[in-house]
Amino acid sequence: MKHYYSEFPNQLHQLNVSLSKNIYLLTDGSFKTQEKKFDINFKNHHKTGKRHLVNYVIRDHFSGCYYAEIHPADDLPHIVSFLYNAWRSKESFPFKGIPKYLSITKTILDQWPHILNFEGKYKKCTLQLATSGFANGVISVKKWEKDFKFFLYKLSDGWYDNIKHEKIEIKEFSRKTFDVACNDSNKGWEWDNEPSPLDKWMNNNPYIETLENPDEFLELFQPPNTKS
Repeated sequence: MKHYYSEFPNQLHQLNVSLSKNIYLLTDGSFKTQEKKFDINFKNHHKTGKRHLVNYVIRDHFSGCYYAEIHPADDLPHIVSFLYNAWRSKESFPFKGIPKYLSITKTILDQWPHILNFEGKYKKCTLQLATSGFANGVISVKKWEKDFKFFLYKLSDGWYDNIKHEKIEIKEFSRKTFDVACNDSNKGWEWDNEPSPLDKWMNNNPYIETLENPDEFLELFQPPNTKS
């Protein structure tokens, strides 16, 4: 198994796309959680009769700080859209920046082969193929699922708008919603004895390279122009 080593924030990001094993959607689009894990994969999840969800998670290897989103398996956004959201500047979450190295899985490469164009056009970031789930930040996927379930509880209990909600529907989610959820998950608790992942990311001189224009960002993933 390949082991990674990083010396500063945003040197290496680990990208993971995986099915949620504990959260799914009801027919009305509202979130539902269960304790028992689903025994599913990308080939058979449609056979369960449930509308399953997919976690998109990108983790900074040095700090453990991560950005994440969750989407219906039958309506997945392109990986480029997720990467733009993860690396852009955000009002509600300080995490940002294109890394020097990006680790991806074979699942991601098979689903979105155009991701390879990024390395050819953006010379400041090198792609690496992960050899295992652990090598690609699966630990943060587990933390995201756990914290996201608590985030759903806080939304329904009115922590953010002082309004009790009988159900939380995925159609109500926006990029800002995920920013707030990720900020909450990464900042830790006041009584923690150790620095939070967000503290480690912010206080260790992160390498920052951003591309805020979405059209320019999308162009980095397009096939190179060919001359006729």
